[in-house]
Amino acid sequence: MHYLRTALCFFGLMGLSQFISADNHGSQMPTPIPVEFWICEYNEGKTASDLEPVIKEWKKTMGKGREYESWMLTPAYSSQNLNNGVVFTGWWPDFASMGAEVEYVMEKVNPKMDPKWSEVITCDTHAEGTAVQMRDGMDTNLESGMMTYSQCNLKDGKTVADLMQANMKMMKFMDKAGVDSISAGIIFPGVGAPNGFDYTMTFWSPGMKKLGETFDKASKAGFAQTSRNLFGDLSECDNGVRFAGEKIY
Repeated sequence: MHYLRTALCFFGLMGLSQFISADNHGSQMPTPIPVEFWICEYNEGKTASDLEPVIKEWKKTMGKGREYESWMLTPAYSSQNLNNGVVFTGWWPDFASMGAEVEYVMEKVNPKMDPKWSEVITCDTHAEGTAVQMRDGMDTNLESGMMTYSQCNLKDGKTVADLMQANMKMMKFMDKAGVDSISAGIIFPGVGAPNGFDYTMTFWSPGMKKLGETFDKASKAGFAQTSRNLFGDLSECDNGVRFAGEKIY
């Protein structure tokens, strides 16, 4: 896999600037960070067991102390086109760190590891984006979790500022409902991302048990009505995909 071979993503920030400058709410928005996604399929006859030693060697080649966190996502609830797939996502604390890490990996890691990734998986999509974390409830020290991603489009006349303000109101609802173990974020697509959607909404949970408990708690507090009130005239989202995630770096 051509890991980290990507240019700095500033395109998502163009949309975010609408919110930063709107209604003097810029100071309330978390700092956006760069993220990347690899969408891959296993080569014929290859499985996750073949990928394990490659990941282990990649981690060793990367070395310790890099400014990068990476997860492997295995489809758990998805359409058929992902049944033989695996997705990787990773992010950096800021764009300067991303630039430094990209140069390091292109020089020190990719020459050794690219051929070994390609023996096991083929990755047709490498996309970058800009993420804004709206809720930080999941314990980041966990090594696994459940991750849901839904692609969404803003309705006519609606802006990124409207989207961010609606999500901030939803997060206040979650606080009142006592939802405290879920992380949520908005990802704006950048270079390499498929066309046809404005943003991706993502939710991370420690596991299915906690996800179910959270859904029950939020539902009893009126989540469905609140969601309709905040997003019914704002955006439309697809059914999404849920992954079982494993932290690999």
